[in-house]
Amino acid sequence: MTEQGSRQALRPSAGGMVSLSIMNEAARLKAKPVIFGLMLFVIEPFIVGPRLEETLRSEPARALRRIEALRWILLLLSLLVIAAVVAGLNGWL
Repeated sequence: MTEQGSRQALRPSAGGMVSLSIMNEAARLKAKPVIFGLMLFVIEPFIVGPRLEETLRSEPARALRRIEALRWILLLLSLLVIAAVVAGLNGWL
């Protein structure tokens, strides 16, 4: 958030109450570790893992093609994120 944006977030509203945007931002940041934890400890071992094992047993070629495709998608997304960070840091965005 820019300096002016932080000043706007603390500006009292017509009723004299300070804006709750700071609290909303804090709540949003707390949700990220929860989502990551759910993905790592619940979704992968109980949902994705058994389905992947079943597919590997019945159709190994198809499962490996799917894993390779997902790997390429994740690689491209990570490169896109890196490019966006570099562009943002250099003021190109």
